Amino acid sequence: MKTTWILETMLALATVAGARGEPAVRITIRVVNSARVEDRTLAKSEKQAGRVLVQAGIEVVWRDCSAGAIGACASELGRGEFWLHVANWKPERGSMELLGFTASDPDPARGAVVSGVYYPMVKQIASDFDMEAAPILGAGIAHEIGHLLGADHSPTGVMRAQFNRQNMEEMGMGGLFFDREQAARIRAGVKRRAIEQSNSGIRQPPATGVIVYVVQGSTSVAELRRAEQTVVEIFASIEVPLVFRNGRARAAERTSVSIEMQLDDGAVPSESHPGAMAYAAPFANDGTRIHILCRRVLNPPRDAGSGVFLGHVMAHEIAHVLEGTDHHSAEGVMKAQWGNADIRRMLSGPLSFDTTDADLIHAALDQQVSR
Repeated sequence: MKTTWILETMLALATVAGARGEPAVRITIRVVNSARVEDRTLAKSEKQAGRVLVQAGIEVVWRDCSAGAIGACASELGRGEFWLHVANWKPERGSMELLGFTASDPDPARGAVVSGVYYPMVKQIASDFDMEAAPILGAGIAHEIGHLLGADHSPTGVMRAQFNRQNMEEMGMGGLFFDREQAARIRAGVKRRAIEQSNSGIRQPPATGVIVYVVQGSTSVAELRRAEQTVVEIFASIEVPLVFRNGRARAAERTSVSIEMQLDDGAVPSESHPGAMAYAAPFANDGTRIHILCRRVLNPPRDAGSGVFLGHVMAHEIAHVLEGTDHHSAEGVMKAQWGNADIRRMLSGPLSFDTTDADLIHAALDQQVSR
């Protein structure tokens, strides 16, 4: 008897841990219960899936559209709205062990993105594992919504490609979640989709810019100016205007986000942020939110005193504050640790943000405008 079950992403029409201190992003899931799952089981599975998504910073509004295209279910999908089927059918290309599926339309403006959970497989797993159906259905729903929002499979958590009995039991006890990177990715996916629906996929420059106030230590002016130029170039590559000013942050301007950065040039105890060249307070609202540990950054010199490496450290920490997360990426500006190959690339041209980080930064600045 097999004890693992496949959750499959069907890109049929195209190839295509929690957010502390960050407001939850709301989505609406239009549920079509064509499998006629009893109300109690469906409600329990939605509650369990919703708990998983809330931990990742996503608040879900469940809308029953089983009766067809009437009322609110008859309108076109709005921003952050998706269809989800709890069905007795599955895509023709789906494997025999398929539990869930996601299909994406190549035109995001149409919003024709459909996910589903194959309920006969839910019942089969429940029978094999001698479990109730709700946690299995809830895991499938959370997983497929993750795919809808841009998450890929991961080795652990709710986005794993195969579930076993232990995973299902964890779901029932509230212990199966998105990992931190997947959580950041799906929040960015919601925000990116809103942008695509509003302007057919063309990102517009934000209506607000960023002002970084620098409290300077003994770092040479020439090196600091080159570092600042590097930061400006990095953010310009994602169409975010950024300027530097000297001294303490002043009253925030209506059309800008203000961040205060301190260049700490004193000795740093080894036990203070071990291994780090800087640290940020991404969840704070004011005060000094970034500290650059200059002795660690500049000694030994990694860029022949050009300021390029310092600029990348500054850009990395500014992005943490703008995103409001401690998320890191596999490559580029937001990589957790740069190696020698990364530093060589910096010297030939600035590293870049990946799509997730660019979307998080734009979404944060757009949110600033709406306040």
